[in-house]
Amino acid sequence: AIRNLELVKTIRDGKTYGSLLWLLDKTKTSMGARKLQNLILSPLLSKEKINYRLNAVECLFNATLTRQTLTNLLSSIRDVQRLTGKISGGNVMPRDCLALKSSLEVLPSLKFNLLGLNSDFINSLLADLYDFNQTVELISNAIVDEPPSNMKDGGYIKFGYNVELDELRSLGKNSKTRIAEIENR
Repeated sequence: AIRNLELVKTIRDGKTYGSLLWLLDKTKTSMGARKLQNLILSPLLSKEKINYRLNAVECLFNATLTRQTLTNLLSSIRDVQRLTGKISGGNVMPRDCLALKSSLEVLPSLKFNLLGLNSDFINSLLADLYDFNQTVELISNAIVDEPPSNMKDGGYIKFGYNVELDELRSLGKNSKTRIAEIENR
């Protein structure tokens, strides 16, 4: 049925173009696109749940300015699911941390814009939006603004973040001077 109805791919060439997913997909994030595909493949069966979600859709449809603001905010969010997957897999790079930080910085504005909407569904989403200010601050304090692409090169932790690391860096850069000082003493 999924194939014959061309929900996510067309029968003829197996591409998204021309499918129901292609028609509906106006998402601004990779996470949203994956969520939409899952919703198409596993639709709600309960009338109450459908109406619960449709109430939120109607609320957003009627709030044009808020919807446009949310669209702009969502456009700046990176693929947090993949970034957290990299973190949990121990495969994270400094640039991934900065991408996570920039995405988490958008959440307060996103939450603020959703507050004025009168929908139980949206209010339940708001309850799940946590405050990640400490994480944003930690990443801001720890990682340089332009980290090297390769972690082996080092230099991605900010000077002043860790005293011991700063001392070791100083020893590495000024090793000849330090050895000369020790010899003189």
